[in-house]
Amino acid sequence: MKDRIKYLRKDLLKMSMEAFGGKIGLSKAAISSFESGKNGMSDMAVKSICREFGVSEIWIRSGVGNVFCDMSSEEELQRLADRIMVDTPDSFRRRFISVLAKLNDDQWAALAEISDMLAKENDERSLADLEKDAEEEYIKKSSGSARSTDTNVLNSTEDAM
Repeated sequence: MKDRIKYLRKDLLKMSMEAFGGKIGLSKAAISSFESGKNGMSDMAVKSICREFGVSEIWIRSGVGNVFCDMSSEEELQRLADRIMVDTPDSFRRRFISVLAKLNDDQWAALAEISDMLAKENDERSLADLEKDAEEEYIKKSSGSARSTDTNVLNSTEDAM
């Protein structure tokens, strides 16, 4: 379990021991002792990690299954709301959500239109990148087979002499 905790914190969440511990109410020293195997992790600590970061308790305890729990849209929104409520009042997340909460229907429609335009532009860019990559791969393969053919012709000419 200690290796999974470290992998989750360091590689997946990219958090320091201090920041990770702070989210679940533990000190940097406590996280360090879990990760080193010096101390075992309490059930309460495991449940706090699962709740705060949306991690599967089965994965933390056994390494089986997906790291993160599948959540419904409602659960994701509730998790976001819970995280925002513990932010400081001047945090970007809290201020951003506060602005969104004040939008009227016309402003939501305008925001949806902007979102759709950005998504479409991103899709078009992705398609163009795929086409470019395919073309580059074709050119590499074509020039590689041309070199191979040239070498074979050269070798057969030398053999004939």
